[in-house]
Amino acid sequence: MVSDTVTVAESEINAVAVDEGHGSIMELQQELRNIEEPSNSLTPVHSLPDELLAHIFAICQVRTKGEKPYLWLNVIQVCRRWSQVAHSAASLWTTIGVYGHPEWLSHCMVLSKGMPVDIEIRDPRCNPESLLAVLRPHVGIIRSLTVISVLWLPIIEQLLKMGMCSLEKLHMLQFQWPCFARMGPIDVGLLPRLHTLSIAGLAAPSAPSTYKNLHVRAHGITIP
Repeated sequence: MVSDTVTVAESEINAVAVDEGHGSIMELQQELRNIEEPSNSLTPVHSLPDELLAHIFAICQVRTKGEKPYLWLNVIQVCRRWSQVAHSAASLWTTIGVYGHPEWLSHCMVLSKGMPVDIEIRDPRCNPESLLAVLRPHVGIIRSLTVISVLWLPIIEQLLKMGMCSLEKLHMLQFQWPCFARMGPIDVGLLPRLHTLSIAGLAAPSAPSTYKNLHVRAHGITIP
């Protein structure tokens, strides 16, 4: 009788253990389904619409300080469609870094399709005259211009006299010392949107009228 009672008790314990084990398995299976369901609902990248792809490329375009502006261009080498989407999105070509190739500048100006552009000329080896020929037809859409090298000063002055109606920011930087160059007078009447003038390493324009309605950043120089 005692043996039968023990056997029944063991059977009940085993049954409870089996039920608990089955319940644990069910819970694990449900957790697995919860993990798999979002993965199954993700849209394959090749099925994304062009507009969303272009937005993703724009996110890739955001760079940290010191990065060259064209690291994101790796995306156009992935496949033909990505290349077509990138080349058709004008906003992706509005930040233009010039590193000695006027052909590249011209190519980007075409792809920007008339949108305001931000141009950075950071290579002092660039031929100013060759780049001037590219920039001259587009002076009206240049929103900001950053130039490193006093060699560009005569070219910048020519561009400013053409009436850069969209120019908001002008950065002139010269890191080779000593430098005795001075920017000539700036006719702010030809630059209705200009609000920031950043100068480093060369003398600022002497005419007080230059600084009317401007935010001026002068690095290591005295504003007259």
